[in-house]
Amino acid sequence: MVEVHEAKITDLGGAYDRITCPILMVVGSRAYPVPQGEEIREAVSQGVRSLREAYSKVRVEWLACGHNVPLERPAELAELIVRFAN
Repeated sequence: MVEVHEAKITDLGGAYDRITCPILMVVGSRAYPVPQGEEIREAVSQGVRSLREAYSKVRVEWLACGHNVPLERPAELAELIVRFAN
């Protein structure tokens, strides 16, 4: 599924160049208990580091949860969004 989706996206990194408003990225910091959970978490961490290096206008916040941030940490996510928007 990922390969099919990625094949349809051209120059995803360049999309950040076209965004003119501030960007808030909220990421879950916990690995899921799956065989490659730690490797996936490390890949996400590396991707976030690379994104921040390339696009300093991106603000990144990490929450102590897995991938589904809105379901796992709705109050904390809402607070981050409100603070970011103000």
